[in-house]
Amino acid sequence: MSRSAVAEPKPKPLSMIRSYTWADLLTLGNASCGTISIFACLSYIAGDQSRWLWTAFVLPLAAFVFDGFDGYVARRYAGKQSRLGADLDSLADIVSFGVAPAVLGYTLGLRGLWDTVFLTYFVCCGISRLARSRACRFRRASFSCSSWLSSSGSI
Repeated sequence: MSRSAVAEPKPKPLSMIRSYTWADLLTLGNASCGTISIFACLSYIAGDQSRWLWTAFVLPLAAFVFDGFDGYVARRYAGKQSRLGADLDSLADIVSFGVAPAVLGYTLGLRGLWDTVFLTYFVCCGISRLARSRACRFRRASFSCSSWLSSSGSI
């Protein structure tokens, strides 16, 4: 039998559900809190019910808790990390601690031209910080590349 006749094993496709770890599920909890916070802001604007506004305020705090626990679990079980983990965490952080606070600011009345420019700048800075942090993982840097976007929720 010739070498060309021997079939090389196909690489396994990335199964979304089976590839999640506990840290990834906590990260999805973070992203869900941010997304629901955005929906709560939209519901408040549409219906002017204060319960939606309070929900939009509380959910980023819950996202912060999920973010802390996902980092703890990921470090605790470092040998069992998923291929999606770091990227999933960055995307969840930008939703929960970048877009959701900007939408909350808009909901609370920051609706002028300069307000929306500032809110857009805020989100773009968060995205840039996370991209920089991601780029620093692939090379050794002589400066700190840590990114704490979750602290923006305190603004």
